[in-house]
Amino acid sequence: EFEAHQPHFLDSCFLCNRSLSQKSDIFMYRGNTPFCSLECRQEQIEIDEALEKRWRASSSSSSCSLD
Repeated sequence: EFEAHQPHFLDSCFLCNRSLSQKSDIFMYRGNTPFCSLECRQEQIEIDEALEKRWRASSSSSSCSLD
């Protein structure tokens, strides 16, 4: 079956795609996003925060122009 050939979501790091070992720690973020290290996880957190900050800034500036 096709489903049997799909990779499991815990097979590789979300950020760097490094293979995740069953014998080493997996660092999770937002429930189901796996990372190989605290550093990769922290980098993704910072990326998400920057994107959210940019989205909020553009959202608030567009709402101000409607007034």
